[in-house]
Amino acid sequence: MKRRQFNMPLAKAAVMFLLSGVLGLMSGASGISNQIAADPLIGFMLGFTPERRAGTALMAAVAAAVAAVGGAMLTGQASVSVELVALLTASAFIGVVIGGVIRQRFPARIVPRIAYTLCALLAVYVMSQGWHTRLGGPSALTFDWAGTSMGIAVFGALVGVASAATAVPIGILLVPACVLLMGLRPGTALLASLLVAVAGALLPLLAYAVRGAIDRTIGWAMCLGGAVGGAAAGALVGMATLGGDGSVVLLSYGFVAVLVCAWSASKAL
Repeated sequence: MKRRQFNMPLAKAAVMFLLSGVLGLMSGASGISNQIAADPLIGFMLGFTPERRAGTALMAAVAAAVAAVGGAMLTGQASVSVELVALLTASAFIGVVIGGVIRQRFPARIVPRIAYTLCALLAVYVMSQGWHTRLGGPSALTFDWAGTSMGIAVFGALVGVASAATAVPIGILLVPACVLLMGLRPGTALLASLLVAVAGALLPLLAYAVRGAIDRTIGWAMCLGGAVGGAAAGALVGMATLGGDGSVVLLSYGFVAVLVCAWSASKAL
């Protein structure tokens, strides 16, 4: 009787499906795109070229983010307006362009290291506000004009500048900015952050697809895994906002952001 050969491609796809599910869960629970973790994970596990792993990781990150938003909105407890996402996306894009010019004038390794350290402290503060909500809500530093279109555009642009200038993922900065400065509900801030990341990824993803820089087998496996994890996290976020204080959302964001910042800062050493 002939022995059945081990299907290595299928095994690789299964492993990446499971790992992508974990990343999707973390992304959906924090509002931070999982591309920052998926890219090096693909490189470590599969040895893809930089362009191929970037394209595959971006595809999986978009799937996880979209599924997370869908999962949250299906609960009927979380929502985000199209106008808010469009305004944040447009203003953040302008900020990213400016931040990219600024970044060229600073040391490539020192600035991200300092920025990730400061962002880790910010995430710890956000977590503390998550506990504080049980006693009266987060201590937002909102201004009278912060919730207006002008205020959202200004803060969106500032977040874009800071993200591009320091190489920090925009979600790490956008979620606390939306909650603490603009006064948005944590669930709304998280969903808006994910949708801004998706909007910013569409054109690069199309470019990767045109160049054939996306591995179809691994890419679809990671998309499916990320979608499952993202949808589960989104549903949990939606249910967590039922009480109205958003403390669980702030805690989940802070936990994931601290992990990402600590890992990214160690890479910059």
